[in-house]
Amino acid sequence: MKKFFKKSWQLGGILIIAAIIFTFLLHVLGIFEMLEYKSFDLGFRLRGPKTVEDSGIVLVTIDDQSFLSLKHKWPFPRSYFARAIENLAAAGAALIVVDVEFTEPSIVDPYDDQSLSQVIRNFPH
Repeated sequence: MKKFFKKSWQLGGILIIAAIIFTFLLHVLGIFEMLEYKSFDLGFRLRGPKTVEDSGIVLVTIDDQSFLSLKHKWPFPRSYFARAIENLAAAGAALIVVDVEFTEPSIVDPYDDQSLSQVIRNFPH
């Protein structure tokens, strides 16, 4: 009887070590990450498509039409961005994200940078 318990304890230990190694290999191979992504995909498929109107997200983009219709050429004056932020805030935007890098001072007017900075500070966070 003691021999049986000793062997079963050893077998249990070997199985635990094998399970740890197997789990580690699945992690290294990215299986868990893939399963996570597949579960997100399944959730979106089960939910079904959402219309753009239901999303509550509005993208204001700088496109070819912007370049053709605006008086100034790129880089646009910071006042354009300031006015856009003010208009979006007045329209009730909950969040405004500007994906433009302002890495150098404005070439139009030094006050331009200050006015944009002030508008951003005034927007409720």
